[in-house]
Amino acid sequence: MTEVAAPLVRPRGLKVAKAPFSDTVLVCGKCARKFKGAGKPVAKELKALLKDRRWGKVRVVETKCFDLCPKRRQVLASHRTLADHRLVVVEPGFSPEEALHALLGPPRDPGAGADPALSLPG
Repeated sequence: MTEVAAPLVRPRGLKVAKAPFSDTVLVCGKCARKFKGAGKPVAKELKALLKDRRWGKVRVVETKCFDLCPKRRQVLASHRTLADHRLVVVEPGFSPEEALHALLGPPRDPGAGADPALSLPG
């Protein structure tokens, strides 16, 4: 016997919209206030690198605390790391390119100046 799927009924007052970005990087705001990295704040460094769109259109969002609180380090996350129940922790002098690789995987367009050492085999 074949089951007939019920039509999708949206709850009243709920609408769904297409996101104007392909991915998000979450940056701990509490860590950001304590992080004494060299140069710009972590979120600004990541945004600057993401302007070339090698990872697609990615939104960097400052969040509340992730409850990891490492001293003199910054906690980051993305959908990929959270799906694996992991957080990415960067320390002063970190490489923004390596951080984005850990958060989002390899860039979509490896010919756009990506470091081949950061590409995954396969």
